[in-house]
Amino acid sequence: MESLKFTNGNGVELTLEKPYIITKLEGMGVANVDTQYQKAAFQDGQTYLGNTLEPIELTFEMALVADTESELFELRKTINTVFNPKLRKGKLLYTYPLGEKEIECIVSIPPRFAGGHENKTNKMQRVLLTLIAPIPFWLDNFVSGETLGFSIPLFEFDLEIIEDFEFAVDGTNRTNLSNDGDVETPVEIIFNGPAINPIITNETTGEFIKVTQTLLEGECLTIATGFGNKSVIFNDGSTDTNAFGNIDLDSTFWQLQVGDNEVVYSADTGIDTASVNISYTQRYVGV
Repeated sequence: MESLKFTNGNGVELTLEKPYIITKLEGMGVANVDTQYQKAAFQDGQTYLGNTLEPIELTFEMALVADTESELFELRKTINTVFNPKLRKGKLLYTYPLGEKEIECIVSIPPRFAGGHENKTNKMQRVLLTLIAPIPFWLDNFVSGETLGFSIPLFEFDLEIIEDFEFAVDGTNRTNLSNDGDVETPVEIIFNGPAINPIITNETTGEFIKVTQTLLEGECLTIATGFGNKSVIFNDGSTDTNAFGNIDLDSTFWQLQVGDNEVVYSADTGIDTASVNISYTQRYVGV
């Protein structure tokens, strides 16, 4: 079974099912491709550089079906409210036999209510909706990730006969993160202190991110590696500040490659007390 639900920039949700009946839907497949070339002086032909995907245009033709004329105008009002082009990005959730995928999108054209007797009666109205997804990838509607760190204490207690026991979870500073999507995907990395100059390395690509900073207990540093959305935020336990200047200049804001990625955490000191959280959402070129 298939269904669609749109959530606009104000958080208002609308499931596109009766009385909002989709009669035609386009744009769920792969986006158009822009092939990049480079040409030198006197070169025969061109040098192929790669492909990029264009934004996705999603178009819906719907029939609003009501029991009364008054109810029909209420449905029209709801469509105008939910698909308000003045709002910031919304989200379209697609449920289908393989699970759920979502995509961020904006309303690029206001709802168009068709005229003519074949498109509008006292109890039926046809409408055309157009959404644009600037980032042309469908995403899992859940976040994948893992926490790296050593010997995370859980609890301890005394025994009268023998020495104290300490129970702990033996962590590791190495893990394999699997990206089962269609393209590379950015990550969010959270370094939790105490640690000095923590480093997270993707050994599959040889890229690393090193922080030239001392993190005390209770402090953390959050790094986002998305294209056009890179950020480094330091939190001292109460206040966020921009810490982009604390990233080593040889660092790369790496992303997870498709398939397996061997990721390693290290630090000058604190590797046995600190931890790092890595999270990501897999991306797909179509559904």
